[in-house]
Amino acid sequence: MKFNILTLLLFFVNFIFAQDSLNMAKMAHIDGMPGNEYNDIWGYVDTLGQKEYAIIGSSQAINIYDVTDCSNPVLYHQEIDGNTTIWRDFKSYGDYVYGVCDQGSEGLEIINMETKVFSQNTTDFLKAHNIYVDQDNARLYVVGSNSVQRGMIIYDLSTTPENPQLLKKIRLDTLLGNTTLDLYIHDIYVKDNIAYASHGYAGYYIWDVTDVNNINLLGSTDDLPGYNHSSWPTDDLEYFYIAEEVPIGRPISIYHIINNEPYYVSSFKNPLEAPNYENNRPHNPFVKDDKLFISYYHDGLVVYDIANPTSPEFYAYYDTYLPNNGNGYSDYHGAWGVYPFLPSGCLVVSDIETGLYTLSLKANEIVQETGDLYLTDSNTGIVVKNILGDPYKLTLDDNGNIVVSAYVENSSTEVKAIDADYVLDTNGAAVYFKRSSGLYKLFVDNSGNLVSQAATTLPTSNLVNISGQDLYISNTGNGFVFTDSNGQRWKLRAENALMKAYKSTSW
Repeated sequence: MKFNILTLLLFFVNFIFAQDSLNMAKMAHIDGMPGNEYNDIWGYVDTLGQKEYAIIGSSQAINIYDVTDCSNPVLYHQEIDGNTTIWRDFKSYGDYVYGVCDQGSEGLEIINMETKVFSQNTTDFLKAHNIYVDQDNARLYVVGSNSVQRGMIIYDLSTTPENPQLLKKIRLDTLLGNTTLDLYIHDIYVKDNIAYASHGYAGYYIWDVTDVNNINLLGSTDDLPGYNHSSWPTDDLEYFYIAEEVPIGRPISIYHIINNEPYYVSSFKNPLEAPNYENNRPHNPFVKDDKLFISYYHDGLVVYDIANPTSPEFYAYYDTYLPNNGNGYSDYHGAWGVYPFLPSGCLVVSDIETGLYTLSLKANEIVQETGDLYLTDSNTGIVVKNILGDPYKLTLDDNGNIVVSAYVENSSTEVKAIDADYVLDTNGAAVYFKRSSGLYKLFVDNSGNLVSQAATTLPTSNLVNISGQDLYISNTGNGFVFTDSNGQRWKLRAENALMKAYKSTSW
């Protein structure tokens, strides 16, 4: 199933892209690390949950900054290793940070974050492109290595994380009995012993790695024309966002995983240089709650709201690479990586040319009401905008049926404009409408369905009245938020002639 509305994102409010940022602020910027050329970034939180760190690779060093104060990063440790490289990758587990290089002979690099002791394991491989740690199962996966180019190396971290124990080296093309397959893994995500692997031009494969001596292929697809670079899922593992790095200009693709088989849904992109230049290049996507964070090379860090996972809404960006502004897209410049998972909300970004950025995502502005809402006049309703900025009005007719129509604002006095999310905070809260046939109320059930039904009386307390005006959510991206009887919040959004409520964790 494809959502054609996503293709319209290319034309969504291009005027905002004249700015360097939207809904995001720079907290700090650090440059001048050894080598002055930068690559991947990751994060670490100490075992007490009190200190936060950014681990950023420069061409000659591993650089670790204390970013507990997001506006004032402080160098905590720096490890200058033996090789100059433009490819590094990092992950953390327990008290340890692990790193690899895709040039030279550094092997698996291990840093004890408490003692700052550095060690290396060069027995199993010398260089690799990426690593991943399955936290729940205490396993470390090495991919794109010199010793197993078409497969993976798996380590156990559970007993000696300072000295990972080799579980398996596996070449996947021979496992499938077809050595003509180029099953080099560029990047990998692992959860519940299921590995979601980006195999470059060979496509996207899902492997069951529960038993390292009996690894099985669960599903795969090679329907994308570009180079399958990396992916990240929604929290429920139902949808994956896949980046194709080559050729330049490929969009982010959405896949629905059903019984471990990936099915294409749609794709989207929002070049900051549009409409003059369309070929921006995505790098690494990550999902935290209902936000999708993408390091987008020339366009910096780009953020989408994915409360509806199949219909991402452009939400924010910070352009770390300004030289391309007005000059289009070519080569590899700008934001390499982002780590959005620090508990404080501090975002850390690596830019190839200019180093470490700490950023703050603008919090959702809200107007929060305790109780119910009463639109006292006939034909008044709630107005929200679709992703193109077009307003649509939801109201009830004289029979209590939900009606959605395009909205034309005639006068500012006819609307109560709110430039924020409007939240009915009370569990089971409703909007009441007075119509010629009687009183009706609108609410969401615990599955997010909009429900309209007759009401006999108005609530006697905590009732907010709006007289003679439509409630107008005037900012694209904001919406009207119901709270169901279980306390879950649902954001009302316009999809042209429809309005739907989507689960949100933004507050």
